[in-house]
Amino acid sequence: MNKKWDGIERRDAAQLREAAEARFAGTLPAKVQKRPAEELLHELQIHHIELEMQAEQLRSSQIALEESRDRYVSLYDFAPVGYLTLTDAGLIAEANLTGAALLEVERKKLLHNRFAKFVAPASSDHWHRYFSRMLQQGDNKNCELALARADGTVFHARLDCLHIKMDGKAGMMRIAFTDITKSKHLENELGESRQLLRDLAGKAEILREEERKRIAREVHDELGQILTALRLDVALINLRFGEHNVALLEKTQGMSMLLHQADRSVRNIVSNLRPTALDTGIVAAIRWLCNEFAAHTGYPCALHTIEEYVELGEGRAVAVFRIVQELLTNVARHAGASSVDITLTRHADALRVEVRDNGKGFDPAATSGNKSFGLLGIRERAIALGGDIEIVSAPQQGTIVVIRMPTQPSGDRQ
Repeated sequence: MNKKWDGIERRDAAQLREAAEARFAGTLPAKVQKRPAEELLHELQIHHIELEMQAEQLRSSQIALEESRDRYVSLYDFAPVGYLTLTDAGLIAEANLTGAALLEVERKKLLHNRFAKFVAPASSDHWHRYFSRMLQQGDNKNCELALARADGTVFHARLDCLHIKMDGKAGMMRIAFTDITKSKHLENELGESRQLLRDLAGKAEILREEERKRIAREVHDELGQILTALRLDVALINLRFGEHNVALLEKTQGMSMLLHQADRSVRNIVSNLRPTALDTGIVAAIRWLCNEFAAHTGYPCALHTIEEYVELGEGRAVAVFRIVQELLTNVARHAGASSVDITLTRHADALRVEVRDNGKGFDPAATSGNKSFGLLGIRERAIALGGDIEIVSAPQQGTIVVIRMPTQPSGDRQ
């Protein structure tokens, strides 16, 4: 028996023997005188039939294997992604037709070449670091590379790599890669569109602040002057006629109180539109916000800093001020906090402002819909000016918001 026959189970062998004997018995005459030679011939004929049946089984198995191989080759070669197998030296040991087509190289010319040959110079260092790390750590990882075709054109590819270590053999790396140039261009266009929107939002915010400043100036100068003139006129009426007319005196005193309230309202409106503290620097402006928060809520709000003045561009100073103002408004409305601490520090060319409250907190990941618009607006305002926002919070754990903003010369509007 050959080795393939040795692998057949005993039960199958017994069944095959019985089938062969039955077939042979059907070819014998009804009465056969049994002799040793005939017994030997009988045995040989049965064995011959067994071999024929084995050959039939082997032919069927070979046909099935060939069909399976053809299906595998078809799936491998014409898959929608390129497949490569690299040796631990980075040589291409196997490649499918799709991979060769993506690199625009004949498959036979692709084999035994270094894969690094097809990596664009801009991604060469990244590939060598990635390949070395994969050989050391293994696992299944992916990366993005710029690959060069045979004609020199460059395309962006995503690689999904799997390093396989085989017993007694050098490890192999299986790579599946696809051309993501179109999606990369779309991603870049989307990024540019987002940046354009941020620039437009930043410009709109600057124009809004300029308009607030103009309105605050006009309200302060014009309406404030009118109220001052009215207060002087009422005071003059009191001096001239109030002594001899009690009813007039009472009326003018009431008018003085109303004018005083109007003047205070005008000052509040002007402060909300454009706090004068903002003209003296971001540190003074945030200190003013702390005092306003404490005055309106009755809860302490402390500013911790060793900085007296931070040179910050107009646009960035206003952005930081408005962000802190929005955060304090949120604390007053939603946090249920009994105290707020603001820490302002400067690190090299960046300003860091931390707003911490001891309120009920929230789950940042769970915010959605309208609930997140305020936080989204804060984050976008910071990003538009090159800064960023970090929010750390949990239910019943309070909230910490960290604002990082690059500093700019005072003449820079952005």
